[in-house]
Amino acid sequence: MIHKLQAGYVNARTSRSLQTLAALRRAPIDSPGTDPELWELTLGELPEELQGRGDDPSRAELSIHAALVLYAVHQQSQGTPMHQPGVVLGRAVARLAISRGSAGEPEPGVIRKFHRICSAQLRSSRLQELRSLMTFMRSSGIPLDHAQLGVDLFLLEGPKTRDGVILNWGRNLHRREQDTHDTEKSSTSPLQEANN
Repeated sequence: MIHKLQAGYVNARTSRSLQTLAALRRAPIDSPGTDPELWELTLGELPEELQGRGDDPSRAELSIHAALVLYAVHQQSQGTPMHQPGVVLGRAVARLAISRGSAGEPEPGVIRKFHRICSAQLRSSRLQELRSLMTFMRSSGIPLDHAQLGVDLFLLEGPKTRDGVILNWGRNLHRREQDTHDTEKSSTSPLQEANN
């Protein structure tokens, strides 16, 4: 879904893709199904076992809708792709903190925002913080794997999988990256390097 949206927006700039992304940005992030214009996109390709029953949306419907809204906010007015497979949330936040920091120090406000996202007890609070984070990432040109974010949002709703998602986000925030100028692995994470 996201690949198709991105190709339509970044490569072709079709009127349909522009309208769809605008509709997603206007949509309430935690209410899938409220905008008939988005039904086909957010509900149409969902396997039956992941579809909701009754009046409440399923975890999958909530997660897919939120991931698409977040992508639309992130991609707004960007000529380069903001969805990049493999760039998980913790890594993207580390890159954002460093890019917004000064004198080699990561921006503490970005890290605090990420901590609020990780510790939020309510889905609505987490999603609003993520939406705000997407605007920062957009302004800094930091891409993110929005498909993986959708999976993470789904797993956050499971009592047995929530803690694992948060743990992985923290690990990825501080994970060491391969230096592209050297074949040796860096001995520190980007956040640690900024503090040296």
